[in-house]
Amino acid sequence: MAAFMASALNKSKLSSDLRIEIFDARGHIRDHIALFRRALIIIGPHGAGMMNILWSSPGTHVVEVGYTTGMIFPEMYAEMSLHLEQHYWICKGHGDYSTPIHVDMDDFMYIFNGIISEIEAEEARS
Repeated sequence: MAAFMASALNKSKLSSDLRIEIFDARGHIRDHIALFRRALIIIGPHGAGMMNILWSSPGTHVVEVGYTTGMIFPEMYAEMSLHLEQHYWICKGHGDYSTPIHVDMDDFMYIFNGIISEIEAEEARS
């Protein structure tokens, strides 16, 4: 998934200073907050780590990867994104909390390319 994102960013008209960062929850909370405030796009599986969207700016694109069993697409992060004026997307995943999530790459590519197009259009208007 990271390789696809890097390739899509390289092909886009977006600023060359964009980069992919993997959040591993290490370090000080100040660093976590700064990372999420800088983010244009946040992608993650449903779970407690998605709470970090609270630190993100309005207009940030949030992609939640959901499970097919267990907590199937609860609305909490969609609601948070709505109230934080972020753009919320949901991507299909297969698995649950006790197994790895396998992302539907066709769904993910559609979403990610749509986000890149939206950001490019916004930059063109600026």
